[in-house]
Amino acid sequence: MKEVALELIKTGKSNPAHTAKDGNTALSWACENGMKEVVYELISIGAFTINDLLFLKPEWVPEELFIMNPVDVTEVDI
Repeated sequence: MKEVALELIKTGKSNPAHTAKDGNTALSWACENGMKEVVYELISIGAFTINDLLFLKPEWVPEELFIMNPVDVTEVDI
């Protein structure tokens, strides 16, 4: 199933950002089914909703999406 999902994404003819009637997206479905590679690909192309972030496991998020140098807000003048 993972291979089919990855091939559909690669074709560019699918709509991975579609939200089903029950509120599920391709990303939430992939997370629930443990498809790390599919999750990575969907995140890479930006096919997710804010609600999808609840399903993500931190190790499934591509490193380039993390902020590498966080700002210490305790030292910011307001």
